[in-house]
Amino acid sequence: MRTILQPLLAACLCLSLIACAALAERESSAKLAVQFATLKVLSNQPERAERVRELVAEGKEYIESDTSVTVAFLADQARARINWGSLDLADQLLIGAVLDEAEAELRKRIGEGLLSEDQRLQLAMVLDWIDTAALMIR
Repeated sequence: MRTILQPLLAACLCLSLIACAALAERESSAKLAVQFATLKVLSNQPERAERVRELVAEGKEYIESDTSVTVAFLADQARARINWGSLDLADQLLIGAVLDEAEAELRKRIGEGLLSEDQRLQLAMVLDWIDTAALMIR
């Protein structure tokens, strides 16, 4: 279970990072994509949904209490939460590539510095979308 859950959580995190970057362009499309992907990834399994909700709460607490959030920090946290040794090489390659792409897109749109108040609020909103989708699974 834990081996399967980590790549799924990484995928959700990657989607949330990409959605943050796209928010200004199409909020409703980004919300639908994030919630759809969250529901697909969680596969109607309440244990997975509960763990995602815990991680969302932890992430929101951090971004709402600390103003020194950077893209590099978010990317490092995503990578640190993955037990790379428990994944096969194909999953390692895929998840690593998705994280790299999400980080590159965020750096292009946001830059290297601290996330602004608006950007942190956008990230919190995307985390809320993930939480709402996870809450649907009972």
